Amino acid sequence: MAAHQAGHAIVAALSALTDPLARVTILPSGPALGATEQLPVDDRHLYSETYLQSLLTVRLGGRAGEMVGIGEASGGGADDLAKADDLATRMVRELGLSPHLGPIGYPAGGGFLGQSFAGRPRKRCRANRSTSFWAATAPPPGEDPRLLLTGRR
Repeated sequence: MAAHQAGHAIVAALSALTDPLARVTILPSGPALGATEQLPVDDRHLYSETYLQSLLTVRLGGRAGEMVGIGEASGGGADDLAKADDLATRMVRELGLSPHLGPIGYPAGGGFLGQSFAGRPRKRCRANRSTSFWAATAPPPGEDPRLLLTGRR
């Protein structure tokens, strides 16, 4: 677990655009076996593509730390992978940050990153469940988020 958290911390410390580190711990708390916390310097209302890419990099830093430190990845980073995948998918679907699809957005619930303007998760209407604009224009399922996660463009 130390290698995992060290990976997050090193990547965050070396990335110019990430928020500064506030705390790193390997003490288990609830379902988490450790934590690397970053606190923003100021409030953000807009997120650049470069900043979002740096968030993906930090999320995957734990896995990289495991690969370097112990020679293989573990299941300890499952939540990191899920969150990185979710962010990459939202970057492609909602923010139009796909190099292949271009500036086209397919909101999956409205608002910024799935939130309503009041900050609460929005409920999907029945029509959104049956209509998939994404399926009509998407490359093979998950291809663009995968490209963001692997750094290939």
